[in-house]
Amino acid sequence: MPAVAADGWQLDTVVAPALLFGTNGIRVAADGSVWIAQVQGNRLSAWSPSSGELRTVAGGRGGLPGPDDVAFGRDGTAYVTQPHAHRVSAVGPGGDIRVLLDDVPEANGVTVAPDGRLFVDECRPDGRLLEVGTDAAGRCRVIRGGIGMANALEMGPDGRLFLPEILSDRVLAVDPDTAESAVALDGVLVPSAVKFDPDGHLVVAESATGRLLCVNAEHGGRDVLASTEPGIDNFSFDGRGGVFVSNFVTGSLRHVDLATGVVREDHPPALLGPCSVSLRPDGRLLVADWLSVVEVAPNGELRHIAQVPLDFRFTVVGAADDGSGTTVLTSDGELWRREGDGAFVAVATGGWRVDALGTSRSRPGGDPAPIAARPGGEVRRIDGGRFGGPVAETDLETVTALAGDGNVVAACDRARGQVALVGAAHRQLWDGFADPTGVAVSAGAVFVAEAGTGRIWRLDADGSGRQIVGRHFAFGGPVHGEALRAGRPSVCADGMGGVLVASDGDGSVHRLRPT
Repeated sequence: MPAVAADGWQLDTVVAPALLFGTNGIRVAADGSVWIAQVQGNRLSAWSPSSGELRTVAGGRGGLPGPDDVAFGRDGTAYVTQPHAHRVSAVGPGGDIRVLLDDVPEANGVTVAPDGRLFVDECRPDGRLLEVGTDAAGRCRVIRGGIGMANALEMGPDGRLFLPEILSDRVLAVDPDTAESAVALDGVLVPSAVKFDPDGHLVVAESATGRLLCVNAEHGGRDVLASTEPGIDNFSFDGRGGVFVSNFVTGSLRHVDLATGVVREDHPPALLGPCSVSLRPDGRLLVADWLSVVEVAPNGELRHIAQVPLDFRFTVVGAADDGSGTTVLTSDGELWRREGDGAFVAVATGGWRVDALGTSRSRPGGDPAPIAARPGGEVRRIDGGRFGGPVAETDLETVTALAGDGNVVAACDRARGQVALVGAAHRQLWDGFADPTGVAVSAGAVFVAEAGTGRIWRLDADGSGRQIVGRHFAFGGPVHGEALRAGRPSVCADGMGGVLVASDGDGSVHRLRPT
């Protein structure tokens, strides 16, 4: 059911919902369709380049949670890795799903050798390379361990398995029978996938630069086969002189004609699961999108200005801009700040884990300043890369979202269902919300995003009343509550009496405003 505005309010779309919630492993099937594994979206999809049809092959937490990579057997069976579920599963031609292994931590790359043997690797420090039996559940052989976060692998013409080691910026070649290993290629900036082109040349995805590198058989050098944008997850040759490229940061799917270099955007970049939305001083939106920080132009165009793993090791759950720099909160409770176009550096927090990041204007119409909350509900201003003096004591046990305006600060505690407003002339506490995860302050009102119901509330700052101004927002996602993580929908005051709503359930951003 789509989001709707209450009577007296209008709903406008700023960023349209996403079609794909991350594009991870991809393979071109025998019929020419592109199969797309979506870890965040909890689904395995098949897209037809000729008709444009996008269908779900398998999905949902009960069906195929968190698929990351896919490979086809000779009988059409799709073998799928599920890193968060620690599984390797098989999806039969008729759609039946069976689990082959359920104790494979961070199972990631998967490939089927020409003779039908199935191989899987693990994307974790000290990971393993496995041969997995396809005829009976629970049968596998450890080929070798001690691999530094392997990703999408492939068997080469010489019968060795080639797998990228993300931690070591190199590609290993491993004999699947003897476990004898050698470095096939090094100095690759965040290698994410390995394939072989129709002529048998080794091709590697360099995720940090967005390039596909082909090893030249004549002199051993590296030719740039295709160039897209940083964040490549995987790629698959189409058998007609082109290659499809997936991007785990932007959720895009592109096709590159290798003869002409022409890049076709089959699925454009989208928001994968926005965790926070705020306004920059220039009026543009700043979104923390779990794997990246995104700037949204007035026309809805997206520009990724920072991303995992290039700028941060952990996922991004908050972002704020004060005109001179960008402050980011990662899921491990660390704050990072970048001045201008420099590198991100850690903010001095005195060793405290930060619970939430927001913005507060010191005066009406003034530039926003980052504020952050730490355990115990204390809110502090971030000034010059450090916590400044206390802004407010919220009296909440844990602050999960906060925002300020002038001399007031609003905050919420999603576990207790509470929203607080504190300041020189105001002190209010509201109870009884269902999982409040986003809060904003605007002109005598507090807006609350309620993830438990998909509703947006407007509260009178003086405590005189409250009303629902929007319903059925896609919170708790992505994919309508089927995520493997807790959702973090967000709201932000638009400065004109309305509120911007970022929905992590479908990747959209809407504006609610009084008519």
